[in-house]
Amino acid sequence: MNWRDRLAFIGVTGLIQFDKPLEKLRSQMRFSNFVALKPFGVRVQPERIGNVPVEWYYPKNQSRAQTCMVYLHGGAYVAGSISTHRAMLMHWAKIMQVAICSVEYRLAPEHRFPAGLDDAMTVYQALQARGFKASDMVIGG
Repeated sequence: MNWRDRLAFIGVTGLIQFDKPLEKLRSQMRFSNFVALKPFGVRVQPERIGNVPVEWYYPKNQSRAQTCMVYLHGGAYVAGSISTHRAMLMHWAKIMQVAICSVEYRLAPEHRFPAGLDDAMTVYQALQARGFKASDMVIGG
């Protein structure tokens, strides 16, 4: 089963342009963030949690989060990245006054399932080990 069939099988047909090759879709997503305006008053802090790259977006004057959103970018585990959703998440952090942890999970088909899901779980469990309770986190994506 190819990547288009897999997405159709899980019901993601409305989100992906199936007439485009995967690399074209990824390129369009990267460009959309390049032209997006990023807000002032948000600090970006890259980090590795386990082996997984993440970026934290903190509202102005917030250095340590007690609650956070763990964000798994869009793209159905085949497209997207931290950079394709950076501007949007920076706006969200500023508007909601909450820290956001954006996860750079591994993409299929280069990395077989459940690699992306494993990355998400690695980050979630590491945040719990740092003292975040499940009730302190919101998962979005």
